[in-house]
Amino acid sequence: MLKKQNKEHILNKQFLTPLQKKILLFLAVHDPMNIKELDDAIEGNYRSTWAVFQELKRKNLIEEITVKHYRGRDIPRFWLSEMGVIFVLSARIKPKVILKKTREIYPENRNLQFLIETVPILGKNGLNMLYLSVVTNCRFEESDLISIFASQSKLSNKKIKKYNSIAKKYPERYKQTQDYIIETKKNLKDLSDLFEV
Repeated sequence: MLKKQNKEHILNKQFLTPLQKKILLFLAVHDPMNIKELDDAIEGNYRSTWAVFQELKRKNLIEEITVKHYRGRDIPRFWLSEMGVIFVLSARIKPKVILKKTREIYPENRNLQFLIETVPILGKNGLNMLYLSVVTNCRFEESDLISIFASQSKLSNKKIKKYNSIAKKYPERYKQTQDYIIETKKNLKDLSDLFEV
């Protein structure tokens, strides 16, 4: 078990170097870029920037989004992958900024948009759980978000209503939430029946 004081940032420190984190956070608030464009923007060292790009691709935090045609060559431009988006959300980038960019870059990815919209109501512990789940499993399951939200110790009516209003904008997630609640109620009843005297 991680020590309490280290829990929030231990994976960030081990998972990414400072330059990797800087580049990922920079990309999060800008349009897709190729290595040269990014290197110029951050006034970096091209070799280091190139190496960081390779490592971020290997860690599945960035992916090719578009291609720039330049002097008869196709030069790929990169932006955050789904996992990269979750990482920057865990680094406390404002969800509204990420949501706007995500809608531009991944207009069809409603699951990711739903995730970003619900982050503000997850709270710090919920976001940490989500991040740990993604780092551990190297992917994000839609059911993870529902279970993380439902497992919060202080679920107020206000938070539930907010989650519900967001979920209604995404019919598949709303249905999944309803199914999760029905299944959870059944499981809790079965568990309760086991402990009846």
